Amino acid sequence: MALILTSAPAREELVGLWFAALKDVLHPHSATGPQLNIDIPERPAKRRKLSTSGQTSRIPASFLSELTGPIPTLRCPIPRAKELSLSAFQRNLGDAKTHTPLIIEGAIQHWPALEERPWDSPGYLLEQTLGGRRLIPVEVGKSYTDEGWGQRITTFREFMKMYMLEGETSNEMVEDKPTGPERNGAGVSPDGTPDEKISATGYLAQHDLFAQIPSLRADISIPDYCYCEPTPSPHLTHIKPVAKLDEPLLNAWFGPAGTISPLHTDPYHNTLAQVVGYKYVRLYAPEETQRLHPRSVDESGVDMSNTSQVDLDQAMAFYPEISCWETDNTGDDGGTWSELGRNFEDRFPGFKDAKYMEGILGPGECLYLPVGWWHYIRSLTPSFSVSFWFN
Repeated sequence: MALILTSAPAREELVGLWFAALKDVLHPHSATGPQLNIDIPERPAKRRKLSTSGQTSRIPASFLSELTGPIPTLRCPIPRAKELSLSAFQRNLGDAKTHTPLIIEGAIQHWPALEERPWDSPGYLLEQTLGGRRLIPVEVGKSYTDEGWGQRITTFREFMKMYMLEGETSNEMVEDKPTGPERNGAGVSPDGTPDEKISATGYLAQHDLFAQIPSLRADISIPDYCYCEPTPSPHLTHIKPVAKLDEPLLNAWFGPAGTISPLHTDPYHNTLAQVVGYKYVRLYAPEETQRLHPRSVDESGVDMSNTSQVDLDQAMAFYPEISCWETDNTGDDGGTWSELGRNFEDRFPGFKDAKYMEGILGPGECLYLPVGWWHYIRSLTPSFSVSFWFN
């Protein structure tokens, strides 16, 4: 299991040859379309049974990753640039006044993962993972700050069946997409606690999938922006120093609509490339750190100071003026709701006044995120992203 999951450090080429040979056996005609069957058993029975109609599910040709309503309202949009040159990007990063987040359009249109070898195709991803037999680590729960959150090892196929294609093969796909904080719609139930509808989400998050499956690594390339030299920020007292990287660190982020990365910071600069689907992103500058109420060391001794105590979904429910969703805070429980809002404000004074910017990241776009910026990210559709950390 460890060999398959880690791809055997220092023996990547050998392991790659093994899996290439296995893929040729499993998919001799390199079928990537919906004819691949997600219900292939791990080990065939000694005597194959004749299949009857309705026993198996054909997977769709692509994920349901079109952005349909409701769409978040952007009050403070992140600046955008189209096909930004490397020299222009370096100029922005070299000046502290312009060293801010930026969505770059058209920077990765040459990636095979977008069209030639599309990651939007469940069949292609299953083929690259030996019919979904490869093992992956999956986060289960709304986010890593919730009590019910956990991690487990499963096959890529099981992850697809349980979380990415649930109901899609039988035309009963129900997206967990909030319509605004109407009590049960944005992660908040009437008593102010997280809505349990969202807690069963599975997420392949911050995983070096490309060392494990080199064929997927060949579908992308490191953006040139990751080799720039950003000017130091004077507001990074909350960020612990890290060693200089020789090469950018790559991680995969793959999951259904509703996956959430809670409000947190990273110790590196980040270029987040969106390959499949759409994500809502909200950012807060390092200067807003005190208003975001960072956590401390938890009861297990884990330093959580890079993560905010504030649940942004709850905050948007209580403060319509900072919500990206249409809100309706009237109803029979209005008194209870108001009391919960006052309790929230007492716990997190100043949060609603923190300045932020926000955006929707779509296929083929990159978000440049300077080190130390707080960010919350929520998938609006099934989504596949790649982060490139650099310093």
